[in-house]
Amino acid sequence: MQLIEKDKKTRTAIVCPIVKTENKFFSLDDLKNKEKEAEGLVVAMGQKAVFSVSVTLNKITPRSFFGKGFIEKLKEDCVNEEIELLVVDYAISAVQQRNLEKELNLKVIDRTAVILEIFGRRAQ
Repeated sequence: MQLIEKDKKTRTAIVCPIVKTENKFFSLDDLKNKEKEAEGLVVAMGQKAVFSVSVTLNKITPRSFFGKGFIEKLKEDCVNEEIELLVVDYAISAVQQRNLEKELNLKVIDRTAVILEIFGRRAQ
């Protein structure tokens, strides 16, 4: 199952959430490395990484993972950069994915889907 057209480089944005409830400490270097790793996965998936952003969350919003303010800012950035795909570098639920797709008017996939997409492409 392919989530994205194989021969088309889709303009992709990446969000790297840092969830405070996980009791992990991330230095600035850790955040940059996390973003670079996510960008590498997007490129390995055959897509064009246009921008990435890290966001710290005090808690995960059950409806759409992110808070309303962040979603509004993200939507604006995605429209300005003509983004076609959003990768959330975290495992999100199907409900959160669907709600984000509706709010952003974009295809949204999480880290797990990216990895599966890479394996699927390499298996062919």
